[in-house]
Amino acid sequence: MSNSKSKIWKSDQARRLKVFEERKSDELRNYFKTSSFDSEFVTIHPMADEDWWFKKFNENPEICKSVDLYWKFDGDVAFVEIWSSEVLSIELFARWRSEMLYLSAKVNDDLIYSKTVEFVLQAFWKEHLKENLFQKFYLKAKHYQIK
Repeated sequence: MSNSKSKIWKSDQARRLKVFEERKSDELRNYFKTSSFDSEFVTIHPMADEDWWFKKFNENPEICKSVDLYWKFDGDVAFVEIWSSEVLSIELFARWRSEMLYLSAKVNDDLIYSKTVEFVLQAFWKEHLKENLFQKFYLKAKHYQIK
């Protein structure tokens, strides 16, 4: 990465971390720590097992066909979208979008529960350990099949 891109990246990284900390304190969003490795996330849309949210807003868990969240790991933040789809195995995609790493996953579940989110984040974490996703300023879309 060139020196000028590196300076821009560090500036954006600080901004992403600040925004994540602000989102953690928002009472309408849920903050979680992953159980299997050191990371944390804030959901934008509820997971199907967030009963308090459905009671508060008089909604049904059946609306949880997808979940969006901000995921803080390895000193930075990525946006993650997980949605239900008829796929044989989990499909993972990664690319840079709007000055942020954008990760998306298709899963073969009817609804998105917290255990699904943890599983997907762990799959992304394993890919990150193989190839540091944050180290590439421009990251072309990648497709993974996790069996």
